[in-house]
Amino acid sequence: MAKEYPIYTLALFAGFCAAAISFFAPFFPYGIDSASYLDQARSFMARGVFEITPFSTGEADVVSVPDNLFPLGYPLLIAISSILLHLPV
Repeated sequence: MAKEYPIYTLALFAGFCAAAISFFAPFFPYGIDSASYLDQARSFMARGVFEITPFSTGEADVVSVPDNLFPLGYPLLIAISSILLHLPV
């Protein structure tokens, strides 16, 4: 029984760390990068172009703009796998 205390302590510590990370993470469930990739995949499936919706309030009249920051491979993979697996993006 005395040999099991370090394992329980380690498991308790790991649980507290996981809870703290999930509680204080500002990007939960996904961050701006993930939203941009999904937005690019949606626009490619709908209109055939890789565009994103601006998140800033300074561009309120702009609906979508071409994205020059993120590469196009991952949104293309998301769009293709969404079509093949019949899953919504």
